[in-house]
Amino acid sequence: MAYILIDGYNLSAPLTKTSKKNAAKLIEDLSKYSNKTGHDITIVFDGWKNGMGAETNMMIGGVKVIYSRLAEKADRVIMRLISTSHKAWIVVSSDRR
Repeated sequence: MAYILIDGYNLSAPLTKTSKKNAAKLIEDLSKYSNKTGHDITIVFDGWKNGMGAETNMMIGGVKVIYSRLAEKADRVIMRLISTSHKAWIVVSSDRR
């Protein structure tokens, strides 16, 4: 089993970051993949411009979904998760941070 940490908008639709439809489809696809492979998947979406006051965490179809809080980018959440966890994460992102 692998621990996979994904920057959601980097993977789903870099040119249409506001598309909730794309995010929902990505979560659905990752849920199927997780159920098939047994991998632990966490996906983080930016709440940078229109998030809530607090970070939002939920489970959808076996995938942990995190929305960063308002004025916080997904990159910051990903870096925090990596630095506070003992898991050997596989990170999927195009930001190169």
